[in-house]
Amino acid sequence: MYNKYKAIYVIWESKMKKIIIFMSMMISLMLFVGCSSNDISDMTGNTEEEVLEYLNKSDIVNSNDKNNIAIIDTIYVENTKIVAFQTPSQVGHVAYEEDENGDYKMTDNKAEGINDLEVYSFAIRYNINSGNSSKNTAFITLSYGGNISSVEMSINDYKFNKDVKTDRPSMVAVYGFLSEEESKKIDFGFRYFDENNKEIEMNI
Repeated sequence: MYNKYKAIYVIWESKMKKIIIFMSMMISLMLFVGCSSNDISDMTGNTEEEVLEYLNKSDIVNSNDKNNIAIIDTIYVENTKIVAFQTPSQVGHVAYEEDENGDYKMTDNKAEGINDLEVYSFAIRYNINSGNSSKNTAFITLSYGGNISSVEMSINDYKFNKDVKTDRPSMVAVYGFLSEEESKKIDFGFRYFDENNKEIEMNI
């Protein structure tokens, strides 16, 4: 009788081990597939096609706009590449930094609703791989092309006036002027003007 129960136990134990191994393999496979399909942060942005592929897979673009994304301008701030995009309801940017292999890896992204002035201003870190210092902050305005012809950028005690194109989207940037001490606290704002130098205020 003892040998009979021992034999049953051995068979049951063997089957349980097989079930546990099988379940472990299935869980590992599910995790692998999940990471492979959802991890898009490592996608490169070497070409417009790669940027558009990222935007279509990401959640920063409204789902209704996935098939209607346009790259409207690209600028470079030292080793950082900043790509502006627009959809029917949003405008935004994706930033990439060139790595040691010459590939552009994403460092920042943002999108917001289109405003009545058709401008989009933001600050972004650049040269992050060199130490991520706050003094390496670029201040950028994107104009979609419209009534705005110039922008005044105020950063701490500095003021910059930049012209933007009215016939097509364009980006302007200022950077590289802050010291390490000045960058410990950064206050910045933007004012927008038409071709007659009349300030145009945003409706909130």
